[in-house]
Amino acid sequence: MPHIGDGLVIVTDQTPTIAPGGSGAGQTWNFSTLKSSSVDTEYMQNPAALFNAGTFPTATVAITNSQYTLYCTVGSTAYTQVGLVWFLQPPPNQVWQYRNPDNELYPLPCSYQSKWRQKYQYWNKGPMVYNNYDSVMNLISVTSLDSIDAWGSLTTPAGTYNTLRDYEQAVAIDSNFMHSKTINKWVYQSSSKTVSKTYSWLANGIHDNVVSISADSTGKPSSVTWVKTVMPNAVNEIPKSVNELPYPNPSSTELTLKINSPLSKYLRIMDATGREVETLRIETDLLLVNTTAYGNGLYFYQIIDNAAKVLGTGKFVVVQ
Repeated sequence: MPHIGDGLVIVTDQTPTIAPGGSGAGQTWNFSTLKSSSVDTEYMQNPAALFNAGTFPTATVAITNSQYTLYCTVGSTAYTQVGLVWFLQPPPNQVWQYRNPDNELYPLPCSYQSKWRQKYQYWNKGPMVYNNYDSVMNLISVTSLDSIDAWGSLTTPAGTYNTLRDYEQAVAIDSNFMHSKTINKWVYQSSSKTVSKTYSWLANGIHDNVVSISADSTGKPSSVTWVKTVMPNAVNEIPKSVNELPYPNPSSTELTLKINSPLSKYLRIMDATGREVETLRIETDLLLVNTTAYGNGLYFYQIIDNAAKVLGTGKFVVVQ
C-alpha cells in the first residue's frame, strides 16, 4: 500500500511487446524486455499539505506525479481512491470526485483468489458560456470485476519480485451534461462506452503496482507502466526554502514573493477551506500577486516545479 514519504521513478512503455500471461499459482512472468517511452516521478504525500485537501477530507495519502494527484484512503479494511486532480496546462486544474461509492482499489486483507465487484461514479464540472448554458459536467459510471487471479515471480528491467496479480475487467460510461440557466437543471448531451482490461502486479516494499498493463477489450496491451526505482523518504528530501516570506503581509492589493530556485514554475494559491483560488506561472524571481479580488482571510500557497514536485509552501493574510 502507499506509504507517505516515499517516491518512485515510473517508466511507461507505449509500444509493449509483452503479454499478460496465464493465471494461477506459481506463475513466472518475464518482462525484462520492457522499454522506456517516458519517465515520471511519483511522490506519496500527506494530503493535508496539498491545496485540494479540503475537497477530499477522508484522504490519508496523496500520490502525485507530473500529470495528476490521486487522493486515497488506506485503512484496515480497504485501499480506496476518493479523488483525482489533473494538472492542466494552462491551469486551472481539473478536479474529479468519486461517489456512490468511492473506488475501492483493494479490499483488505486481500489474497490469492480474492474477488470483488463494484459500481461507482466520478465526475467533474466547470463553467462555460454557450447560449442558455452556464456549466458543463462529465459523469463517468464504472462497473468493474476484480480478482487476484495469480501469484508468482515477476522480472522487469529493474529486478525480480514475488508478486500477486490483480486482473480487472471494467465497463465505463462517460456521459456529458450541460446546465441550463433557464430551467436550472442539468441536461443530458451525449455518452460513450469503453471496455477495458487491466493487469497489475503488487509486491512488498514497492507501495504501488510494480507493473500495470492497460489492455483493450480483447486483452491486447496498449501501454505498460513499471517501477524503475524506489526512493524512501523522497518527499522529506524536497527542499522547502525556495522562497522568502511574502510581503506585505497582510496584503490588500498586491503581494510580492521572491523566488530563489530556478526550478520553481507555478504558484498555487488556496483559501482557508481548501478551494484553489488560482495558479500562476513563475517567470521571474520576483512574483507579483494581485489580491484585490481576494476576500478577507487566510490563504495558503505551494511552489511547484514542472513535475508537480512541491518545492515550497507558505501562507499569507488578505485584509481589504
